[in-house]
Amino acid sequence: MNPYPTRAELRREAACDALLAAQATATDAFHAIVAAARTAIAALEFPLGCPAAGYDIDDVTGILADWLVPAEPLRMRDLARDAYAEAA
Repeated sequence: MNPYPTRAELRREAACDALLAAQATATDAFHAIVAAARTAIAALEFPLGCPAAGYDIDDVTGILADWLVPAEPLRMRDLARDAYAEAA
């Protein structure tokens, strides 16, 4: 990192920080929804099998578990920088 950033670099970093903060807020809400869905689904019994045609209930809950895996922070930073560059 540049010890003497330019104004443009400071603007870029501030914009990227704002994008990352907005993403984190939305991600937290998304994870709360998915976790609640997993809990609610786990409490149900499906005596005739999964209600989603063509899926096993373990497939459905497995997908929900995958959705709770956080994104890589470095990848998110790169995406924020790319979004800023595209908007500029």
